[in-house]
Amino acid sequence: VVTGAARGSGAAIARRIADEGGRVVVGDVLDERGRSVVDDIGDAARYVHCDVTSEADWRSLVDAALAFGGLHVLVNNAAVLQLSGIEETTAADYRRVFEVNELGTFKLHLVPSGIFNPSALCVLGPGTVVDLAFLCRELAELEKSGISTANLRVSDRAHLLMPWHVALDRLDERERGRKKLGTTGMGVGPAYSDKVGRHGIQVYEVRDARRFRDRVRRELEVKNAILERFGDVPLDPREVADSVLAAAATLGDRIVDTLPLVEGALARDARILLEGQLGAMRDLDWGIYPYVTSSNPLAGGASVGAGIPPRKITRVIGVVKAYSTAVGEGPFPTELHGKDAHELRERAHEYGATTGRPRRVGWFDAVAARHAHRLNAFTELAVTKLDVLDVYERIPFCTRYDVDGASTCDMPTTHALERARPCYETLPGWNTGIAGATERRLLPENARAYLARIEESVGARVGMVGIGPERTATLL
Repeated sequence: VVTGAARGSGAAIARRIADEGGRVVVGDVLDERGRSVVDDIGDAARYVHCDVTSEADWRSLVDAALAFGGLHVLVNNAAVLQLSGIEETTAADYRRVFEVNELGTFKLHLVPSGIFNPSALCVLGPGTVVDLAFLCRELAELEKSGISTANLRVSDRAHLLMPWHVALDRLDERERGRKKLGTTGMGVGPAYSDKVGRHGIQVYEVRDARRFRDRVRRELEVKNAILERFGDVPLDPREVADSVLAAAATLGDRIVDTLPLVEGALARDARILLEGQLGAMRDLDWGIYPYVTSSNPLAGGASVGAGIPPRKITRVIGVVKAYSTAVGEGPFPTELHGKDAHELRERAHEYGATTGRPRRVGWFDAVAARHAHRLNAFTELAVTKLDVLDVYERIPFCTRYDVDGASTCDMPTTHALERARPCYETLPGWNTGIAGATERRLLPENARAYLARIEESVGARVGMVGIGPERTATLL
């Protein structure tokens, strides 16, 4: 989408997009002599005449963009910047290209974030557990918002997360009482338990409906006995099988053997991004057991779960916030409480994407981040939400723990971690907004010093810095 009254530059960009095979929606773009460029672009363009001086103008332009598959907007006047939610502008702002998602804010659960890139093939690998009905609902919501989900593929070797897994997950949390783990209640743990116990059902098994129904019936003989023992309502085998088979039919040929896809991408030297879930402190083996997930969300686990040989992975990006957060139970040494926690949580909008629960928040924990680096060998760090700390004059920064009077920079076992006291340095804040920065070197000196302290204490360089939710707010 190219909009505004750009003389020369807007026209040149529109022509270049068209020349490279892109589709262009043009709104009042003039060439250097003041003529409309629509005739020059020809069939590659769909012309929308609008001056973009009102919300209605902006919406009509966005609607045209969505109908035409556009995502990128060249904005070059204050009206468009203001209507698109950007508060400040300068005369040079028209040279910037913003990725604008007017469809809203998306919190994904099962669908990879690459779904917003029409050129990306998104794969749910064999290491995942997948609730097909939930996945179909999520895909339907995306489609309703104008996002194509045609490029999604589900590994036929992934394991099915079945309705009884959800029921057993919630039953288990209920029976644990005050010692609950704080799971999402979505059935992930029981699904992985069945996988390890060889009671799991792989996705490919939906292709044989009669055999699949028999598997469901046999599994529910045991699962229903457990549910009834604790006073819960048993599940109907026919209803369960029908719902899963209906979801599988909706997905259709998007259920595939994903190994040839991955091998082909490696052979072409294509870019492959393995998107992690949770972090090292929730790893089944290296996290704060038992307050962990049921898989290994480390770089090594990603290799197994995707079917990529370990030596093919060349870059490992450790994503950390500029402070600490957690959902669920378990020790959290740097956790804040009361007013301080509330203010940080509200400022950062820290609520669980799946459960909606308020996230626990605290100061940056270099011991935990260094523990993650030791396990993953990060090639770089991506520090997100640095702008959340804009308002603090002084910022506590945990560099080590005190456990029973002994100082340590290593991650203790869970019971010892429950007794750990964080040892803080106090770093000077920058006490000014940084959301408008376009380069890291333009950040305030104290903000750059904060990033340098993260690098020093974790042992990995900072390669990316997030200063806002927009994709353009990531500084490289």
